[in-house]
Amino acid sequence: MGKRDRIDPRQMALSFDAPARVTPTEGLLAGLDTYVAGLVSAIVREDSRSQAEVAAAMSAVLGETVSKDMLYAYAAPSKDGHNISAARFLALVVATKRSDALDALVTRIGCRVLEGEEYVLAQLGHVQAEMRRLKALERDLTTRARPLDGRAA
Repeated sequence: MGKRDRIDPRQMALSFDAPARVTPTEGLLAGLDTYVAGLVSAIVREDSRSQAEVAAAMSAVLGETVSKDMLYAYAAPSKDGHNISAARFLALVVATKRSDALDALVTRIGCRVLEGEEYVLAQLGHVQAEMRRLKALERDLTTRARPLDGRAA
């Protein structure tokens, strides 16, 4: 794993810090497979259940079998031919309740993951900002509005 691809524990904590806007550039996602393998490894290592239990939980979410050996291969950056699919990564996130890992991944492309109360707070912030915008528009229109004198236009 290169220095750029190491998992920083701070990346695994949800926050309201805005991610940097990402411009598609050559090599933007270079090493992503290794990074994802590191995320899988961290998720499995930090879960209190065995790899077999985590794999069984993933299997239940997916409705198909995921073995502990498959999970081990997904977590090994050296196993180039065994990259985890998006569906299986999402199943791992759901089975382990590790949306922080999904957030760490999507932050690399300028996105964030919000769940539950975080989403409600973000939505509330959006509504409040929209209300401020509309109040400012109302003030502007009020200062420009002239009484109608009853004549037809």
